[in-house]
Amino acid sequence: MTHSPVRLSDLPCYERALVAAADRNLSAARNAYLECISICRAANDLPNLGFLLQGLGDVEAQAGNQHAAERYHHEAISLDPRSPLPRIFFARSLLRYVHDFEAARIEPRRRLRAVLRRAD
Repeated sequence: MTHSPVRLSDLPCYERALVAAADRNLSAARNAYLECISICRAANDLPNLGFLLQGLGDVEAQAGNQHAAERYHHEAISLDPRSPLPRIFFARSLLRYVHDFEAARIEPRRRLRAVLRRAD
C-alpha cells in the first residue's frame, strides 16, 4: 500500500478538532479527530495518523477515559516504535491530564530499555 500524505491544514475536521479541544468540547473534538483519523488511515498516512491518535488520546485523557487514552497513545507508539516522540507525548499526556507522575516517569524508560535490548 502506498503512502499518500494528507495536509492536515486542508481538512476542515482537523480545524474542528483543534477548536473543540481548545474549547473543552471533548465530544466534538473526539468526533472530529475520528473523522481525520479515518481519512489518514484511508490514505495510509502513518505519520499524520500517529499524530492524530496522540491528539485523540489527549482528548480521551481530558474526558477521564484513561483506558481509551492509553489505547490511542499505544497505537501511535506502535506505528513508529523506534521513535521516542510518541512515548514522550504519552508521558506528557499522563502528566498533564491524568496527573500520574509515576507512569509518566516510567514510559520513556520503557523505550530506552527496548532500544538497549535491540542493541544487544
